[in-house]
Amino acid sequence: NMDLPDAHLAALKAKLEAAGMKAVNAYFNNAPFQDPAKAEAGARRLFEFARKLGLRGLTGEPAAEHLDLVERLVREYDIALCFHNHPRDPAKPDYKNWDPAYLLTLMDKRDPRMGFSLDTGHLGRSGVDPVEAARRMQGRILSVHLKDVKEAKRESIDVPYGQGLCNIAGVLAELKRQGFRGHVAVEYENKTDQLIDNVKQCIRFIRERGG
Repeated sequence: NMDLPDAHLAALKAKLEAAGMKAVNAYFNNAPFQDPAKAEAGARRLFEFARKLGLRGLTGEPAAEHLDLVERLVREYDIALCFHNHPRDPAKPDYKNWDPAYLLTLMDKRDPRMGFSLDTGHLGRSGVDPVEAARRMQGRILSVHLKDVKEAKRESIDVPYGQGLCNIAGVLAELKRQGFRGHVAVEYENKTDQLIDNVKQCIRFIRERGG
């Protein structure tokens, strides 16, 4: 995260380069915005970290009152904000980021580098059709946390693509239709003894259906 010392950051970059990989995005837990009096300083540290690591974007859920600040830094650093969605939570009725209609109001007239990190599994858990959500968010999808889930329940487990209710083939077809050029994260959180095989299944699914 943004507290990583420069020496460790350099070691991380060297390891990535040796492996032929590139870091493209990082999730942040909104810690920079917890103290309103220090929000700009914290957010600037976050964007500096992203620039040092060479990221294309940052993923998080900053509060609506901080989006003007974030937009200013997005323009200054040329680093995207990928606004994330977690599942609907009956215990937190004020949480609205699960709702694509609400998310679209947050991004209305914002810089085009401000958009969404679309989490298909969390949409499915919230009872939202991921394909329809992707269609509505056209032009604002900057990255995807691709998940398939078994049931439309907050606690539903991840399953290999094509075995759940999220219509991952349909999502990939819609992203292809839109000319999506962001990154896709295979986010698989159902940790069983078959985890590696399940992730491999998901990668094969993308290669076969993603085009």
